[in-house]
Amino acid sequence: MSYNYGLFPIKTQKVTSSGSSSATADGMLAHTQFIRIVASANGHVAFGGSPTASTSSMYIPANDIEIIKIRPGEKVAFIGSGDLYVTELSG
Repeated sequence: MSYNYGLFPIKTQKVTSSGSSSATADGMLAHTQFIRIVASANGHVAFGGSPTASTSSMYIPANDIEIIKIRPGEKVAFIGSGDLYVTELSG
């Protein structure tokens, strides 16, 4: 399935979690307005200045694409048995 949100991709980061500990992406760029996230395995994500994802954080199923509004400089943390791909988007 293809989605067109009228947003431009800026860069993509790969965040790898071992399954038992949270991994964090670099801070988002100043002009990033949204992020597109997709995980290779079921997991949980958290957002903020210094986030730590846990099993009580927002759940993201494998291969499910989510578009999230984010503040410049915020980070994304992921915990799961796989990778989280974070693509920064600008309008």
